[in-house]
Amino acid sequence: MKYFLGLDIGGTHSKAGLMDEQGLLIDLFTTPTRAEETPEKMLTGMIESLRKRHGHKHEFVLEGVGMGLPGVLDPEKSMIREASNLRGWIDFPLKEFLQVQTSATVLIENDANMAALGEYWAGAGHQHASILMLTLGSGIGGSIIHQGQILEWNGFSSEIGHMVIDYNGPLCRCGKQGCLETYNGRYGLERLQKKIFNPNTSADSGETVGPLNPRQLSEKAEKGNSAARQVFIEAGEALGIGISNLLNLFRVDAVIIGGGIAGAWPGMLDQAEKTIKNHTFQLEASKKVIHLARLGDAAGVRGAGLRIRQEMTTPAND
Repeated sequence: MKYFLGLDIGGTHSKAGLMDEQGLLIDLFTTPTRAEETPEKMLTGMIESLRKRHGHKHEFVLEGVGMGLPGVLDPEKSMIREASNLRGWIDFPLKEFLQVQTSATVLIENDANMAALGEYWAGAGHQHASILMLTLGSGIGGSIIHQGQILEWNGFSSEIGHMVIDYNGPLCRCGKQGCLETYNGRYGLERLQKKIFNPNTSADSGETVGPLNPRQLSEKAEKGNSAARQVFIEAGEALGIGISNLLNLFRVDAVIIGGGIAGAWPGMLDQAEKTIKNHTFQLEASKKVIHLARLGDAAGVRGAGLRIRQEMTTPAND
């Protein structure tokens, strides 16, 4: 039997998903992404783990590998050009390395595009012709899918997290000011905490602590902590402004929010929805704009595996 592998490489964790010829996910595993580990070592470990799990199958043939990566990619060389979370991977020949390791056809894409394709084909977007997908993680990834195709020009995919929503705003990790990522995603929430809470001080006890992670911050907001809720309200308002800008340019059928922070205190997305309806032209007031992703951690690997499967099974035009 032929198999297709989807890889989703993240700044803290990376995932591998194995699919059969019909596109069904039959295995999914996660491994930490360690800053000190080279891409050769990490990818070799993931491939070896896969072979140990399935090498007993006499007809196990890996036909294609789809890989989703964060940052700015070089589409011709299939390399990462810029990535704040994977600096050790920049300029590494990923496609050639994986081809040698697996003898399979390899396709490299932006991780947000892969997650969006996963939701489009098998998740919350499967009933829509066009979707805007945002992934809220360490930063913010984004992609627009129309009729099964990634919307991009000149080999450049959307860097929605670096859309400027306040040109006099705070400095982003990318070196620019006022990017959406400075208000949302893990780094944005940390910055807002430093602004809204007393610097490095717990709003409850006065105990000196570092910034809360998104789960801890959500727990505080659920319990009614006003400072934690204000962080999420500001994050949601900024997210709503960003989405409004995109909807005023591209009136997609649905906006899908995924990533680890998508399940944070619900007030964040409620605020985003209100902001969208106040800033978007000709939008039905009763229409629900934001939908939560359904595939969870599997969205990226599903999209990557299905993308390479589509690439290899779609007949070429004469």
